[in-house]
Amino acid sequence: MKTIENSEHDQPITICDWHDVAARLALVDRPDNIVYGVPPGGMIAAGFLEKAKNATRPSTANTILLDVIREPDDLDAIERRFPDVAVKALFDQTSTDRNRGWLVMPWEEQEPAKQPTRGKTGLTEEEWAVWQEFSGVVDRATELPWVNPVALEAFHSHAMTALAMIEARPVQRAILET
Repeated sequence: MKTIENSEHDQPITICDWHDVAARLALVDRPDNIVYGVPPGGMIAAGFLEKAKNATRPSTANTILLDVIREPDDLDAIERRFPDVAVKALFDQTSTDRNRGWLVMPWEEQEPAKQPTRGKTGLTEEEWAVWQEFSGVVDRATELPWVNPVALEAFHSHAMTALAMIEARPVQRAILET
């Protein structure tokens, strides 16, 4: 993790890296866990679990995973709604991570959006082809006249998660090889 001062706001910015995420996911990644990742960040993180199973609904999980808990009320609301499910977070800004300021996850953009170039991604040829094809489909789909804006937002959120996971594959491979 790297923390930088932010003169525009009254709190620092902490840039989390894949090693931080992998180390914290290891605490949740057990064969007996059925994990529901809360979209968008918890869902992305849950996608990197290897031993635990992923749940499509929180009611079928024994663990709910968030990327960040920022307010105690957020945790309380989830625990009230799902009292028999353990709630875990990669980062807890209500206690252990409270002095880290604004957290930027590795799958979040650090700079204005730009399409990666093949040489910089570390993707295999097949992964690169999938990334390009899927990115084009997402662009075309978001330009359609969606009747339901909630459906468009859900589609876009899931699509961005999929693209982030494809882009993260080389980093994930590097972590697993170390």
